[in-house]
Amino acid sequence: GSTATVSVTGGTIGTAETPANIHGGGFGNETRVLGSVSVTLSGMTVNGDVYGGSAKGKTNGDAARTNGATTAVTMNSGTITGSIYGGGLGDATYAADVWGPVTLTINKGSTVGTNVYGGNNANGSPQVSIDVVVNGPTDAEATTTPLNLNNVYGGGNEADIASGCTAPHVNIKGCGTVVNRAFGGGNAASVPATNLEIHGGTFQQ
Repeated sequence: GSTATVSVTGGTIGTAETPANIHGGGFGNETRVLGSVSVTLSGMTVNGDVYGGSAKGKTNGDAARTNGATTAVTMNSGTITGSIYGGGLGDATYAADVWGPVTLTINKGSTVGTNVYGGNNANGSPQVSIDVVVNGPTDAEATTTPLNLNNVYGGGNEADIASGCTAPHVNIKGCGTVVNRAFGGGNAASVPATNLEIHGGTFQQ
């Protein structure tokens, strides 16, 4: 298909016993989203993970980037019990590559129970660039619109970032932001370089 837009406002997806994921791209190794992907989340509860890219398939192109194609994931508020990824979900056989630039934005009023990743899970990588932006509350706003995150990674989860991708850029803002730990790189995954900016917040470790 050419483009994909996912918008979730309110409600609950999945349960603790039966988690469910959101994918901005397709599901299956033969799926292709050739154009841009947009995922916007507001005021919902996701008992599972959220991905900007596909599960096993390709996003923003097939074997190369479709001109102008991008992937953007925006969490305005709500709760994700699992992790949120700018990239896709691969496996041992299939790399869920994202051929365009990836932007993952998390705004005040959000809670992510597990981790935040700019890249992929298990296999595959964004191929151009990764920007992870955390827009937390001020101290005065922290009681009404808190932002609570566990670990923030610029890279992927056991999924190396492609050598041709620029250094993942992580930018954490807001004095009322609460984060466990922040990393410019990935979790058991390599990155070409790191670019981590912290402009406020409370870090547990």
